[in-house]
Amino acid sequence: MPKLETWLSFASLGLCAMYVALLLSFYTFLIGPTGNGPNTVVDPVAVMVQIVSISGAPALVISGIVFAMTRGSRNKGAGPVLIIAGIILIIGIMSLKSVSTKIPERMMISMFDPVNYAFIAGGVGIVLIGVYQFLQPKNQTSNRIRLE
Repeated sequence: MPKLETWLSFASLGLCAMYVALLLSFYTFLIGPTGNGPNTVVDPVAVMVQIVSISGAPALVISGIVFAMTRGSRNKGAGPVLIIAGIILIIGIMSLKSVSTKIPERMMISMFDPVNYAFIAGGVGIVLIGVYQFLQPKNQTSNRIRLE
């Protein structure tokens, strides 16, 4: 049966996928049905803050929690899941660059690029955490010298 750390890594995976899907749908909405923008009034900054706070930031926080929880136990089940989550985040955001070029200038905000670059860096961090979790020996306490 998977441990709590593995379930949390699955939560991080789901939140990473949800973040990319929400960004894709938001960018598609900003392009609009005719390519000239949406038919309704929208505040792109507010929607971007909502997307980041609903799925993006929690994905990074949960990955950090998984790292903190598995430092002593070296649960290898969480490592591959975190690697996949980070890869989804990196590739998903990089592929959104082609969609973001179609957004009309009046709907483009300066907040899009720095946030995306920050989450690409976060995705690299998640991959590194996953690789670290996966490559570490399962029981590291046996390598320590015990002072009694």
